[in-house]
Amino acid sequence: MPRIALRRKSLRLIGLAAVVAVAAAAWWGWESRWVSRQRFWLQQEIAKVQSAAPAGQVGLGGYVADIQALPVGDERNMSSATYDAQRRVLVSITNRDPHLLELSLDGALRRRIDLSGFRDPEAVEYLGPGRYMIAEERRRRVTEVALDERTEKVALDAQASRQLTLGPPDDDNRGFEGLAYDPARRRLYIAKENDPVRIFEVDGLFAPSGQAVNVSVGVDPARDRRLFVTDISGMVFDSRTEHLLVLSDESKLVIEMDAAGRPVGMMDLRAGHHGLRDDIPQAEGIALDDEGNLYIISEPNLFYRFRKEKASP
Repeated sequence: MPRIALRRKSLRLIGLAAVVAVAAAAWWGWESRWVSRQRFWLQQEIAKVQSAAPAGQVGLGGYVADIQALPVGDERNMSSATYDAQRRVLVSITNRDPHLLELSLDGALRRRIDLSGFRDPEAVEYLGPGRYMIAEERRRRVTEVALDERTEKVALDAQASRQLTLGPPDDDNRGFEGLAYDPARRRLYIAKENDPVRIFEVDGLFAPSGQAVNVSVGVDPARDRRLFVTDISGMVFDSRTEHLLVLSDESKLVIEMDAAGRPVGMMDLRAGHHGLRDDIPQAEGIALDDEGNLYIISEPNLFYRFRKEKASP
């Protein structure tokens, strides 16, 4: 090829690279400004609610990381976290090569439990002794399973007594991403990741034995708009305050919502906040234990524990 043609081709490639770099910088700047606006609007909403009803909160501002970025085995795609109050362990899930992971409260991997028949499971939630719920993102389905210290394998039961599908299956990877359970009301919360961000409230699925099942599914668009986040990656329900904690990977936040669906607190998951040395890279799961300690799982396999700072005498 003639030298002049090569030079022209090189100039075109350099020009294309420059355009891509400028576009990437513009996108990064726009995204940063959008996240900053989200945080500002959220802070305004929180301030408004706190001035009217400041009491009865989880108190996210008081948490400090005492374990951070601890690798869990050689896992590659951990997602979700839930606390088993009976056995005092944490359970997580992986969506590729699906299996459950049982962890100690200091992040040590205790065992792996194979999952059979599940496709792209993204969330697991403790319901009560020996009972869990698993959510499959693309199938938009939740299924109850049995799990205890003797379980070696969990197989999908298509005839499970408690199984619910919301909407047709698809492959857009924007389906079910988080679960939370309110044991007092027997209410299951299901988070849709984005486009749009949505939290479904499922009642009647856990009717007491012998009673007819009458399932209803509700949404609260006003509450979801008040989150001011671009995605939901996990949730946990706090029975002590009856508040919902919502985790957002993209916005790097935990948001506390009260029973009326109003934001009353937030926790920043970026470096320099709550004792974090670095940003939590991809927060995918959140749990609370019965002492109020807060746990976050970050993909691919990082474990974080936060404890409340002791008040000064």
